[in-house]
Amino acid sequence: MKNTDKIKMQVSIAGVPVSLNVPFDEQDAVRETEQGIADLYNNWRIRFPNKSLETLLAMIAYQYASYYHSIMASNAALSQTIRDSIDVIDSTLEQKAD
Repeated sequence: MKNTDKIKMQVSIAGVPVSLNVPFDEQDAVRETEQGIADLYNNWRIRFPNKSLETLLAMIAYQYASYYHSIMASNAALSQTIRDSIDVIDSTLEQKAD
């Protein structure tokens, strides 16, 4: 089996089974994500005992979306820093070539 071949996996989110097709080499990441969600769900279920399942899942979705947007902003800033660095290197090399 190649690492890019897709496999069927089933994860459990708050007791709800979810079927996924993922590349073979990403199954560990899927299990880590499943465990992270389970940990957050279990902690928040204790911390917020009066919240409904739907509310807890919405809170978890927001938390992960917040992480995603934070990472995307960091990646954009890093990409710009890399582009700026490349421009400085190119400019320096052009000056030395003259």
